[in-house]
Amino acid sequence: MDMEMVQFHPTGMVWPPNMVGTLVTEAVRGEGGILLNNNNERFMKRYDPERMELSARDIVSRAIDSEIIEGRGTAHNGVWLSISLEDPEYIKKRLPKMYAQFKATGIDITKEKMEVAPTAHYTMGGVKTDYSGQTKIKGLFAVGEVSCDVHGANRLGGNSLAETIVFGKIIGKEIVKFCRNNKSDEITEKEVGKLINEIDAIFLKGKGKFSPQDIKKETQETMWKYVGIVRERKTLEEAVRKLKFLKKKLADLEIKNISDFVDAMDARSVILLSELVSRSALNRRESRGAHFREDFPKQSKWPKHIICKKEKGKIKFYFKNVPKIRGVLEKMLKNKIKTEHHLLE
Repeated sequence: MDMEMVQFHPTGMVWPPNMVGTLVTEAVRGEGGILLNNNNERFMKRYDPERMELSARDIVSRAIDSEIIEGRGTAHNGVWLSISLEDPEYIKKRLPKMYAQFKATGIDITKEKMEVAPTAHYTMGGVKTDYSGQTKIKGLFAVGEVSCDVHGANRLGGNSLAETIVFGKIIGKEIVKFCRNNKSDEITEKEVGKLINEIDAIFLKGKGKFSPQDIKKETQETMWKYVGIVRERKTLEEAVRKLKFLKKKLADLEIKNISDFVDAMDARSVILLSELVSRSALNRRESRGAHFREDFPKQSKWPKHIICKKEKGKIKFYFKNVPKIRGVLEKMLKNKIKTEHHLLE
């Protein structure tokens, strides 16, 4: 559910190459760090003059993305993040991990600027569960980032830790209760043999021409290019088209060893999840939270969840009304209010 809601962290390292994507904590901006483009302009004043660098993650990410696209980025397609105006000892005391992280790459953040750009960070959507963490598959529970419906369309920094602690305890108790009330089924030798035969069959078929690692990389590049921070219909449709082509390649993989087998399974999952994100983003014709559509830049009066379901071998998309929780949260939790599902195009 809500797979289109992918959060981008505004500041990931873009240099040196071995550190690309490594997060630069928001504490850097919280302690006085400022964002600059290649003209040495503090550009956040044009996007959110009141909050500047302390604006919401989606706003800061889109601002950085705009600066790069419009030619005001750095040599490595980023922007500058600088905290060097602060006292060096203050920086070392307040940001010891960041100081050490950059120092290891030869950059002294007390004197030099950091080169950063948005990086894919967190998924607000995920596996749909009830309030006990139970999915529709008996005995399968989900909690944490893999689940959904906790943060809405955007997540505040630090809230995933609170979520894990709170729901980890609640759902941990539910799992204990489930295990006490249900006997586990023994796995027979016949079932083990069936699984081994399936794996052997994949290796026998794995004499194709496509590397699973290359397919995974191509999928990642497709998603970054067409389903990134700013989205619109044509690029989303192009992503869906390319993903269908990549899915066909899965039938012609070269699998030489167990590592290739694991990467092949991973590539299959990555392509499926990428399709769910892309097609959900196509169905949400508005901008809401982390999901920004350039062709639908305003938030509409459509507070719906988008649900992905597999039916007869095909993926179907439905929308579900978001329950109103004002004043009735306790009643909702007890009664698990049912809402009608409607099929999307």
